[in-house]
Amino acid sequence: MRVKELGLSAVMGAILLAVAGIIIGFDASNADIARPPSSEAPATALDPIAAKAQFARDPLDRYAVYSLFQDTTNDSNEAQRLLDLAAARSLRDGTIQSALIDRLIKNGGYAEAIYRLDGLMRARPGFRPGLSEALAQFAQIPESRQALIDVLAVDPPWRKAFLSSLAASKQDLAMVAGVFIGLRSTETPPRMPELRPLFDRMVSSGGAAAAYSLWLSFLTEDQLARVGYVYDGEFEAERTETPFDWTIKPALNVKARTLVSTQTSRGRVLEISFANSQVAYGNVYQSLLIPPGHYVLAGDYKTIRLETERGLAWRLYCAGTPSQALAQGPSMNGTSDWTSFEVRFAVPETGCESQTLKLELIAKAYLDRKASGTLWADGIEVRRDDQ
Repeated sequence: MRVKELGLSAVMGAILLAVAGIIIGFDASNADIARPPSSEAPATALDPIAAKAQFARDPLDRYAVYSLFQDTTNDSNEAQRLLDLAAARSLRDGTIQSALIDRLIKNGGYAEAIYRLDGLMRARPGFRPGLSEALAQFAQIPESRQALIDVLAVDPPWRKAFLSSLAASKQDLAMVAGVFIGLRSTETPPRMPELRPLFDRMVSSGGAAAAYSLWLSFLTEDQLARVGYVYDGEFEAERTETPFDWTIKPALNVKARTLVSTQTSRGRVLEISFANSQVAYGNVYQSLLIPPGHYVLAGDYKTIRLETERGLAWRLYCAGTPSQALAQGPSMNGTSDWTSFEVRFAVPETGCESQTLKLELIAKAYLDRKASGTLWADGIEVRRDDQ
């Protein structure tokens, strides 16, 4: 939902409901961070006389202070003082913190409310998924979004999981992206693994071009130097773990990695070793954004006792249409020294806004999937066709 459709009060109401729904499950009698309570949490609030007596015996007893708060006019300064005092004595007590968070949100104290939620998430890891849903509500309005970004910039231990759940949520995509963009200028900008869920959502929603532009804005100067139609086709850089870099997924009896070549002039190369595997291998791939026109897919490869029925090949597809390749490199099989290849292809004017480059086992039947031996690849690139 968009904020302009909900209104400020509705958004804040959603936050309160989400927080309350999670905090109900907290065990209010859990030990304090600083010290254990002098009494167990009462089933009901202490009456004023009992609360005052308990407070006199132990001024640090949070339940006595909280009971005094409950007996005070809710909107008075004294009520706020008592609630602050009770909350300060038990940073992980869900019941007391929930009451304070409720008041903070209603009064616009978003930064302090998020700070309290941060404390609960640190103290209660088991409740982080639910609390993340509540915390995500703060992204919906500018008044609380910056406070959320400020806490995320401290790099709390729950940040990666929270950003992943935020990216996968049903909240407005532009608003979610705004949180990541806001973090970009902090001392701890989003790491690429934290950005991956956002990029995946943008691509799956038809926003590959926007995701690509956002990805570029997070790259370092060294990484930007490797940008082309294919990113890091030399396999020299540490992978950014995003769709627009190489994805290497594990497969049974297949070992895929980048490593320094024994030929020093080549630097790092891609190595894939098959140990009598029988999988439909297509686990090395990268998302591309090539505009319409004529191009060349090129690269180098070397094989040692690579035994497959039909070989391995680089294939380029329009995203979402894996049944028909725009381009296919040569079948790589057997044993060969380093060999170069070039394949010409065209990207159509429509229906192919983004593409997928994939290293695949050529297989038409189950028996075609058997593979053993090793393949090296290097210098994979797409360039414009000048002919």
